[in-house]
Amino acid sequence: MTIFSRAHLIWAIRHHVHLWGWKGIGASILIVATVIALVAEVIPAQRELLAMKADAKFLASGRAIPVPVTRAMGPDTRQLSSFYAVFPTADRTTAAMEAIYAAAAFNHVELERGEYRLLAGPTDRLTRYEIILPAKGAYLPIRKFIAQSLKENPTLTLDSISFRRSAINEVLIDADLRFTLYMGKE
Repeated sequence: MTIFSRAHLIWAIRHHVHLWGWKGIGASILIVATVIALVAEVIPAQRELLAMKADAKFLASGRAIPVPVTRAMGPDTRQLSSFYAVFPTADRTTAAMEAIYAAAAFNHVELERGEYRLLAGPTDRLTRYEIILPAKGAYLPIRKFIAQSLKENPTLTLDSISFRRSAINEVLIDADLRFTLYMGKE
């Protein structure tokens, strides 16, 4: 049994460089890399292409595609129940609004009179409470107010925001904030 030592490996490399030259060694490396790329990329891509062609031919024939059924199709009622349990009931709307106004006061953001609209369909499992709040303050405190409101009310979403500044050198800006508070039905 022959054991290749480090010295033997260095001698073999030098011998092949002398025999083939640097161009021959580079060509050999290029050939090996091409074979590796062929095996790793091209052959799997050709298999995938053949499978797609077979699918296209099957679809063109007009027959229905069989769908494997692994379990009963339909919602998992436990998962749905636990999902809807996350949403506070509509009687918690006042507490959520108080948290929004407290976050505004904490961040020195002035909230003007807002618009509030309750949206709920007869078959909806959630009630939406749309909130449009005109706000006035510096840019950073408004951003902090929004972040704090969203953090304290996990079912609150920020749907849109727009900023206006009356003059370029004005520190305070006007912002129109549109939130939606999602509440569970009782």
